[in-house]
Amino acid sequence: MIKIYFTPKCGKCSIAKQILDKHFIKYTTIDLTEKERTEDRKFFRSLGLQYLPLIIIEKENEKKLITDCSESNLTLLIESGELRND
Repeated sequence: MIKIYFTPKCGKCSIAKQILDKHFIKYTTIDLTEKERTEDRKFFRSLGLQYLPLIIIEKENEKKLITDCSESNLTLLIESGELRND
């Protein structure tokens, strides 16, 4: 499962989602501005991160965090098969 933590006004978040959409990568969005996302905001803060987007790839009992959501990095992860639908 792939999750993207974002806010609606985040330009880099929109670009990251567009890249995943372009490559037909399915993902769940976590809008940190939504009132009911209290636990997600706590989790994000617990990571010590200050910037969005954050992409998390969950496989079995493993989580991989992607904080470099530049087009070049996401493309590299997609081409290597690291960022893909299971």
